[in-house]
Amino acid sequence: MIAAGASDSGVALKFPATAEIDTPAVVKARFFVDRRESTVNEGGEYLRALKSGAITADHILGEIGEVANGSKNGRTSPLDVTLYKSLGIAPQDLASAHHVLEKARAAGVGQVIDF
Repeated sequence: MIAAGASDSGVALKFPATAEIDTPAVVKARFFVDRRESTVNEGGEYLRALKSGAITADHILGEIGEVANGSKNGRTSPLDVTLYKSLGIAPQDLASAHHVLEKARAAGVGQVIDF
């Protein structure tokens, strides 16, 4: 799987004019997103490929939640190239942070810092 969304700074690129994956990679890939609405408005790779005519709007096969709950298939073959475009959405960030916090608490590691 190719994960598009993490820039060198660790922050997802959310500007329609920016892209981390070239159009041929988008065309070749089974394309999944964190949130369809965000991608069609801000996903540079998707928008660039769409504008060039290399893909159509139905190139987005589903959201990651749909893959996770089994309503959409991710990889369908070992030969599939699957691309997940993440622009970052708050509920996913919070769920990830909560998971890491609980793991740290269970392991007795980390420290609390008051802001």
